[in-house]
Amino acid sequence: MFNNLSKETKFRVYLFLLAGIGLVFILLTTSKYGAGVSSDAARNLSTADSLLAGKGFVDMLGGPFILWPPLYPLLLAGISLLTKWNTFQAAWYLNVVLYPVNIWLSGWLLFLIFKNKPAYAVIGALVILFSHSTLKIYANVASEPFFATLMLLFFFAAAKLLTDGSDSALWLMFVMAGIATLQRYLGVVLFGVGGLVVLIKYGFVCVWRVIIPIVIWILPVVIWIFFQTTQLAAHCLDHAIWARCCHWRI
Repeated sequence: MFNNLSKETKFRVYLFLLAGIGLVFILLTTSKYGAGVSSDAARNLSTADSLLAGKGFVDMLGGPFILWPPLYPLLLAGISLLTKWNTFQAAWYLNVVLYPVNIWLSGWLLFLIFKNKPAYAVIGALVILFSHSTLKIYANVASEPFFATLMLLFFFAAAKLLTDGSDSALWLMFVMAGIATLQRYLGVVLFGVGGLVVLIKYGFVCVWRVIIPIVIWILPVVIWIFFQTTQLAAHCLDHAIWARCCHWRI
């Protein structure tokens, strides 16, 4: 029966098997102590807690959340609100889900790239599964796993655009770039990659097609940076006034 399946179906089944093994790996890795928490993770978690408490984008030190984009703490706060988990559990379980998902997506992307040489895709998917450094990223509270998901979806949209030139693929590509930038500032690179994809597909004549989607999806990032810059200025001003008052009291 398995022999009657198409090459694509066989590889999908293979990827589901690898994703299942990956789920076991991440559960075993985090089962004893939970996900690891770095200083950056603590700021994201505390900011998510502040959002749930109605205090806005404020970290554990009471300062504005300015060094990172807003999506990750918003996502953790949203998951926590819906599930009643605390923000640490939300971050931990999110990575547990994303690890097998990203193994599957990465493997399928390799299959699309090496469609004529599927053995390369088979080996590449195994390398991803048994990558110790990759597993360590997912075993810690971090924004990278969801960023990787968005980046992979961006690549699928780019591949579809190059294949059939559909407008939906073009828009999806820049939607993923915009959301990825709200997850990590590094995502802004995807706007440039998207522009190159459009240039390769249509040439300079149709570069204007990317202007509207780029403007729409980069605007939230610009607004966030402006808002946080204003918050930082106000925060610094408050500290300067407080320091001057203390000096006068002394």
